[in-house]
Amino acid sequence: MVKFMAYFNPIYFLIAVGVSIFYGIYGEKIFLREKQYKDLTGCKKIRKFIIHFSGSAAGFLVLYYLMQKAMFCMYIGKFDMNLTDILLLVIALMGISGFFPEVADKLRKGAVYIIEKFIEKRS
Repeated sequence: MVKFMAYFNPIYFLIAVGVSIFYGIYGEKIFLREKQYKDLTGCKKIRKFIIHFSGSAAGFLVLYYLMQKAMFCMYIGKFDMNLTDILLLVIALMGISGFFPEVADKLRKGAVYIIEKFIEKRS
């Protein structure tokens, strides 16, 4: 098992970096219409690269944490999965598939909407 992990870590790291760079470069073209992407300025394209790259990298990091936790639990012979692990798995899958930035933006917009409604009722 230890020998497997010695080979697994660098391979996982290379795949994670490669996929994250791919989503950084092409993520906006994949999830946005081509014309809208062409209309973005250079700074906004760099910002979109960073958003998509970091979303994918975060997904891979969370998945790596979950895999390490699972390996440790198997090693000690006790596996305890809870709601946090399930939520982390959902976050990891969203990040790896490239949807993390879109979902995060929708959550932000939803939170702003709820706060605005709350403030309107209080005034």
